Amino acid sequence: MHPEDIKAAIRKRGTTMTELSLLWGFSDSAVRSSLKREMPKVEIRVAKFLGKELYEIWPDRYTKDNIRIRHLSIGPKSSEKKRSRQCKKNTPKLALENGGVVLNG
Repeated sequence: MHPEDIKAAIRKRGTTMTELSLLWGFSDSAVRSSLKREMPKVEIRVAKFLGKELYEIWPDRYTKDNIRIRHLSIGPKSSEKKRSRQCKKNTPKLALENGGVVLNG
């Protein structure tokens, strides 16, 4: 479902995303946030509230068996992390020696 369709379906049932979030014990923006990022606990409640299957609402997040699809994190590759550490390792350091500043490395 498109996020606007989810919002409209909630409003048609006489409530707001904020009210649902608070009713379910989440922060006031939890339901809104679930429209943009994965929040399984919220997604399950939204699906039940709307009387839909998880995959009908979030086909990119759940299979037709309602099994969550785990997406890979989008962070730096391990080789990039290693390169970053190497740069830090080889960075010259300043040291105080006899009241003056000396460059080490």
